[in-house]
Amino acid sequence: MEYLGVLKRSEHGDLMDVGLGRYSGTCKGRQYYETTKRVYGRECRVVVTYSAAREGHELRGFNHRIEGAKKELRKVWGLYWGKEKGERTRGRLDQVLREQQVVGAQARRYVEYEIEGNTLRVRRKGFECREKKKQFGKRVLFTNRMGMRVEEMIELDGERRKVEDAFKELKDRSEVSMWPIRNWTDTKIRMHAFCCVLGLLLLKLLLLEAEEAGLSMSARVWLLAMGGIREAYLVYQDESGGRVLEKNSPLAEQLSDLYGLDRYF
Repeated sequence: MEYLGVLKRSEHGDLMDVGLGRYSGTCKGRQYYETTKRVYGRECRVVVTYSAAREGHELRGFNHRIEGAKKELRKVWGLYWGKEKGERTRGRLDQVLREQQVVGAQARRYVEYEIEGNTLRVRRKGFECREKKKQFGKRVLFTNRMGMRVEEMIELDGERRKVEDAFKELKDRSEVSMWPIRNWTDTKIRMHAFCCVLGLLLLKLLLLEAEEAGLSMSARVWLLAMGGIREAYLVYQDESGGRVLEKNSPLAEQLSDLYGLDRYF
């Protein structure tokens, strides 16, 4: 059996330590580094890709979470220090570091504090933050097909992510959600799941039609725009009237024209 997968960056520090100067080529706007490594007990072909745009996005998110944790620490300090016993305030600060999340980990992994007299000093943990930043912008692909080309690995990974995104959309309650399931028998639950997948397929087909017409957008943006198209019934002074479509944005107008919705009214 042949397979292709993605490795957790945090579990392969040796690959993260490889400098960009050793990356041997570029594919689809991403630099890549090729090697072999034993994965799950089997020798595999490994490709690490790097995207500067992805690195910038992840770094901004990381810094935002770090600053949020530091701000929350200072807020708790201002509220409770001097008004209760010091150890109790320390407990509150420790709780903040446990509850605040920074890229999937507790904030205490990257942030620490020190109390000097009546002053709270909050700082980043230098080593941990530097190690984490080495991972930004990178993706580690592996396969047991030793002869697979880098281009093929990246393309297959993109297709796999499309499938994962589809499952995420089924779980997202603001889009084509499978929840809540208000059925009890196996047959009805299967039919409910079938209708949800059918709805997702219809959404993807409509998005594809829009993309082919030069209107590329996410499912959420599409749903928001389509939600701005509403049926209205206009009544005039002479008591005549008729149904019309209201479009509350230029994008809604474009989608309505693309799908020919006016012909139904």
